Amino acid sequence: MNEFTAASEISKEITVDAQKYLRRFDQMVSELKKTEEVNVFTYHLAPPELGIVEEMERYLGFSLDASIRNFFTDCGGIQLRWHHRENEYFQNDYLKDQDENALLESNPLPWEHSQACGTVHEGWWENEIGPGGDHGEDGKIMIGPLSLMTKKIDYSILCGEGPEAFEETETTLGNTGQSFKEAFFRTHLRFLDWFSSYYQMAFFTGNQNPNLEVVLGNDYCASFYEWYVTDFASYLEFLIYSRGLVHARPCFYSANSEEYSDGPVKTDVKFFQNLPTIDFRKRSSDLADLGQRISEGIFFPAALSEILPKK
Repeated sequence: MNEFTAASEISKEITVDAQKYLRRFDQMVSELKKTEEVNVFTYHLAPPELGIVEEMERYLGFSLDASIRNFFTDCGGIQLRWHHRENEYFQNDYLKDQDENALLESNPLPWEHSQACGTVHEGWWENEIGPGGDHGEDGKIMIGPLSLMTKKIDYSILCGEGPEAFEETETTLGNTGQSFKEAFFRTHLRFLDWFSSYYQMAFFTGNQNPNLEVVLGNDYCASFYEWYVTDFASYLEFLIYSRGLVHARPCFYSANSEEYSDGPVKTDVKFFQNLPTIDFRKRSSDLADLGQRISEGIFFPAALSEILPKK
């Protein structure tokens, strides 16, 4: 059996033991902090929102998969922000000031700052100074609380036009080939991980699939059609493997325009155990080269194409 086929043969539902995942996130961040070349300046596991899963199911009108239910029953969101010390954006007083770093870690960013769900802090766009997150982070995770699913993406803020401007156009859900009126599609996107103002990972609720599709968006939420679609549990595994590396998302989920999937591509822990280990000590090689590897179509995309459910 091909070493990458295991993930496509597992059960359609990859169950999530929430506490086990949270312990793995703790372990992952602990390993990052032990890496001298890396500066972790925000790590926060938010407390759960009581009764939020049931409230969201009533709001959506359908039940959520156990993987989503279990996780958000035990956790209200994850914030992780880190720089490699060779990152030019690390070389400023704001990021190097240890008192400020301690303040950031004990007082995480307000979710509205990262989610643009109708509230954007003054000067938010001006803070986009780097190719990664708001402060050019090499690694960033901003999984918000499940209650943000009640807030639709505010396109009047992001691009100056509401969904009604897209009534006559169509788009597809990633590389699945599923076509939707763009206005319908956009009104059924909910932020999952706002790790960069340019890139976003979003839930799609339009299929009323309990195991909500997870898809990458780019160009400030303008495009969600050129990426592999995955699911929540698979995305958590990816984050643990990549340590939230910002440019790993577009690299990993970049889809060949001629390849289509019957559904979300599932990647369990065994899948990532078969991938090369990323050396986070060397920004000049592994980290910096990820952008080049996107255009070359190697490493991550080659791995995903092995398990892609073909139409």
